[in-house]
Amino acid sequence: MLGEPVISGRGSDMSSSGLRVNVPVPIPCGVPVRVEAQEMLMLGQVCRCEPDEDGYMVGVMVSELRVRSK
Repeated sequence: MLGEPVISGRGSDMSSSGLRVNVPVPIPCGVPVRVEAQEMLMLGQVCRCEPDEDGYMVGVMVSELRVRSK
């Protein structure tokens, strides 16, 4: 989420407009999120949150993708 708290997750699927992330706690639909992965920064909004095996599967609609230089 933007600001706090920081939640660690595991990405499981990515397309040009969205991302699926497995997280340990639910994140409500409509919440703006910031996803950082390696050299990428994605800004978006949660559009789906469903219980999954060990936590929750969160679908994020990505509105902005930035590639960070090293």
